[in-house]
Amino acid sequence: MVSDKYSLIICHTHGRPLGEVVFDHDLFKRAVLYPEGEELIGNWLADWQVRGLLYSHPEIDDKSKLNTISEHVSIHSPVFPCALRQWLEMRGYYSILLPEASWEMWNKIQELPLLPNERFCLALRLSAADPAQHVKNTASMQRALNEIHTDSKKTRPSQTNKNKNNPRTVTKK
Repeated sequence: MVSDKYSLIICHTHGRPLGEVVFDHDLFKRAVLYPEGEELIGNWLADWQVRGLLYSHPEIDDKSKLNTISEHVSIHSPVFPCALRQWLEMRGYYSILLPEASWEMWNKIQELPLLPNERFCLALRLSAADPAQHVKNTASMQRALNEIHTDSKKTRPSQTNKNKNNPRTVTKK
């Protein structure tokens, strides 16, 4: 994966963040769902903790025939991140992997009065950033965020960040 610790940002079709799932060495640590995420996938998350998540993957049998195998994967399995991304994709949601080094910048982005698609585009840029250039990218991103923040104060009425209202956190049992 991207790094030892990473977040999987879950987004709705219009780029609105629904929540974040944190992994350490591909093992589930916690999930934070925002109100809309709680409404759309909260019950699923609770179910996965009990039953696991159905994951389909190719497998070649003894006769070199390609088969698709479906099995329930525990939320504690190192395969869970792949299963989760597959599940999200099948339902039309987007997911973005952010390495731990990008978490601070992602938190700053969420505090700005940005439109969901602007936030989504910035998350994609963070995800694609070269880890070796992190210090340089962080400084550039901070300058861009300062400029966006200054411009947004001039052109937009203040907005409250709905993502911070009543997040539900699920941690490893």
